[in-house]
Amino acid sequence: MKNTKDSKLKKLDTGFFQSVWQKNSFFIAAMLGNILYVFIPSFLLLPDYLLLSFYASIIIVLGVIIANRFPGPKLETSTIRIKKKWLFASIFALVLFKILLGEFSLFSFSEQSVQNYLDQKDQFSARGPIEILKIVIENYTLLLTLMYADKNRKSGAVLLIFLGLLNSSISRSNLAAYAATAFFVFYNGRLSAFRILIIISFGLFFFYISSIMRGDLNTSALGNVFFTAVGYPIINLSNLISYDISGSWFDYFIQLVIKPIPGFLFSPFGSKPVFNFNAEITTLISGSSISSEQPVSVFTFVAPLVYYKPILLTGFVMLIIYVIVFYFANYINNFRALGFYLAIVFFLIHRSNLLDFVSILIINIVTLEMIKLTCQNKKSMQGYE
Repeated sequence: MKNTKDSKLKKLDTGFFQSVWQKNSFFIAAMLGNILYVFIPSFLLLPDYLLLSFYASIIIVLGVIIANRFPGPKLETSTIRIKKKWLFASIFALVLFKILLGEFSLFSFSEQSVQNYLDQKDQFSARGPIEILKIVIENYTLLLTLMYADKNRKSGAVLLIFLGLLNSSISRSNLAAYAATAFFVFYNGRLSAFRILIIISFGLFFFYISSIMRGDLNTSALGNVFFTAVGYPIINLSNLISYDISGSWFDYFIQLVIKPIPGFLFSPFGSKPVFNFNAEITTLISGSSISSEQPVSVFTFVAPLVYYKPILLTGFVMLIIYVIVFYFANYINNFRALGFYLAIVFFLIHRSNLLDFVSILIINIVTLEMIKLTCQNKKSMQGYE
């Protein structure tokens, strides 16, 4: 009798968390990003900035309310069938492409790799055709794997860890997102309070290990990489405010409008007018160019509300971004693992620049359409091979 009762409670716990997450994953991710990266650091370090967190909360809530008033695009998942041969051919093509570019590495986290990346990466230019092609191949392979993992949890989890080690470059957060998604897949998407704790712990473990490999323990305040990851962005934001530099809200709007357009399409008219917010502001404040000696700082997702004037119109542009994300959320959540992964990335992006997620969203929607074309199941068979 007791075992039956415990089983029902466990089922209720799992069903509750799974239902809440499935319906509200991107809204939850946005609110948690606001709480972790703005509200808590402001409350502990700089209480004057709490109003920014409250203002951002209003924008997020309005965004989900407006988006829910419009029916989002629908996707019939039964028309897509992921074949193992096609999946592994895609992974092989990705590995081969990285070898040809000289970027193949299953664990590129080292102090030297970070220095090389910062010294060689152009932070102020739009992506070229080769870099866009690499992103397309990476994303196509990732989405195939995430869709495959919805029906093949064990092998799918292993493949996600492999892709995380292959694709994360020097990004600790990206590796953590892959790792968390791998555990989510392993649990077959069935969430409970205990499993959420395990998933978070697994992601933090990979974040910490990669931090050690990158040498971040030597440069982190108090030797704590988690304090640096959460506390420093709000401190950087205070530096931005103290420098009293600003731009127009219309510049922010223009950056949103041109975001979907590949940089090489601007070639006949010159270069794409990219404003890499974090890199540009870091350069303005530090007075030096981006390099291993002066890495890019992040200022949290509310930084545009401080930099672009007036704040009300900037907030309106940010509202548009949230409406776009929430509008496509149900479309993305047709695929359980993909929805979880992108919600985690959306949460993490609140530490940096919200506009960057627009690029991520666009490339994922385009990739989904590519998969619909290349993996169409004409007989509308259920499931995946």
